[in-house]
Amino acid sequence: MSSAQLTNLFELLRKVAGNVRQIVVWLKSIRGSSSMPIGIDWLFTSAPMLKRCLEPQLPLVSLYLVPLVPDTSGFSAQTHYKDWLIFWLAQLGVATQNFLDAINLFVKSWNSYVTNRQ
Repeated sequence: MSSAQLTNLFELLRKVAGNVRQIVVWLKSIRGSSSMPIGIDWLFTSAPMLKRCLEPQLPLVSLYLVPLVPDTSGFSAQTHYKDWLIFWLAQLGVATQNFLDAINLFVKSWNSYVTNRQ
């Protein structure tokens, strides 16, 4: 693993944690809000951005870090972790799409609510 790849992997934690923290803070701030939240467009870019950050790093984890995990008697931990990473990447795509669908539903519901009030 090159030092650049290792640095990118290290910085990934900060980027992902910061982005998830911002999403949570934003979602908490709209709880009980009576107006369309400011910055909702940001949510449409945040989830795909997380996916774009994580996707290229997962093969590095599988290639360089998983082989460092020792196999135990009769159980291939490395195979388990590699399979888990593949499954997790697929679920990340599903979660990203579900998040975007939820935002779209929220916006449509809000627009319908505003239209019916007028």
